[in-house]
This record gives sequence, C-alpha cells and structure tokens, in this order.
Amino acid sequence: LTRSADVSLRIYTVAGDLVYSSEKNKVAEGNFVWKCKNNAGRKIASGVYIYLVEATLYDIKRYKKSAIAVVL
Repeated sequence: LTRSADVSLRIYTVAGDLVYSSEKNKVAEGNFVWKCKNNAGRKIASGVYIYLVEATLYDIKRYKKSAIAVVL
C-alpha cells in the first residue's frame, strides 16, 4: 500500500466456505496473523485454503487472491 486504506483478509476452503475473516482500518502497512483457527476459534484441518486480501482506498478496491497449504 502507498497510503492508508481499509484492508480485509478472508480465508476460504476450496469448496468456497468462509473459514476466517479479519479487518484493519486505515493502515498503510502491517500484517495479518492467522493462527489456523476458524472464526469460532476451533483449529482448522490440514489442506489447501484460498485467501483474498482486499484493500479499499477512495472507493477503489484492489484484490490479491492466492492459495496456501496448511499442514498441521
């Protein structure tokens, strides 16, 4: 990011089910830390997950989508 933006992280199963989400408002840099738990606080299973990072600045949205493998 080059300026402060509202940023969200969403993690999905390969079937498209939302596992985890988090948001940060007005950030220009930083990290999201996912402890391999779902939104209910339970550990997730090993497997492949899809993540989507969305940054919104001045009504313009930028996306980054990729996959991660989790082995527990």
